[in-house]
Amino acid sequence: MLRFMGLLVLLALSLGLGYLWEKQPTNNLEQTVLDFSRSVVDTTLGLERDLHRRQSLVDAKSSVVQAKAEL
Repeated sequence: MLRFMGLLVLLALSLGLGYLWEKQPTNNLEQTVLDFSRSVVDTTLGLERDLHRRQSLVDAKSSVVQAKAEL
């Protein structure tokens, strides 16, 4: 009997939470997903730029070392 009552309570909670979840406007969820994807793209582009700058710095340093070696 206790299992049955527990099952009913869990069923009621899940239905209640599902009802509350569905009442929220979908625009909220869409906006959250758009913001998250935009931040991921910005972070990725920022890392790419940093990598390019670092590679350029390494290339410049290599050129300076080579020029010093030739002198």
